[in-house]
Amino acid sequence: ALMDIKSQADQQVLENTKLLENESYFDSMMIRMVIDQFKNKNNVPLNTESSKYINHLIVQEYINEFEGKVA
Repeated sequence: ALMDIKSQADQQVLENTKLLENESYFDSMMIRMVIDQFKNKNNVPLNTESSKYINHLIVQEYINEFEGKVA
């Protein structure tokens, strides 16, 4: 599921790099991907807290890379 999310996110960012300039929009776009991949496509049950946590980690990684920060 995570590789599929990364693939989708990479594609979205490649098509529009300005997505990363608006972190709140990128965050809301990514939460939809996380829920879709885990719950709908892979039948992995996620509660709200888990969804938000996974999303936060993914979004932060993209933002850090965009800003040139090393983890």
